[in-house]
Amino acid sequence: MAFDPLDGSANMETNGTAGAIFSILPALATPAESFAQPGTAVIAAGFAVFGPAVTLVITLGEGTHIFALDRAIDGFLLVERNVRIPNCRFEYVIN
Repeated sequence: MAFDPLDGSANMETNGTAGAIFSILPALATPAESFAQPGTAVIAAGFAVFGPAVTLVITLGEGTHIFALDRAIDGFLLVERNVRIPNCRFEYVIN
């Protein structure tokens, strides 16, 4: 598992959102081999955003799904299934 525990930590000073990103790969003979695999080997990946709301976005290889933390039930609820980037866009920004 590759994990960035606090992506966006510079936003903490401004009370902005921060998050954690992760990728799960098959374990190979050595850690170096495990982390040198191509992106097509990824089993699951996602990120969580922490701020006024907590959101989890995850893919297990078939669709990307968004979950939101519901503090009333102390668990995550599926809020959007099979999220896709619209085909009509010509430009994207990825940080």
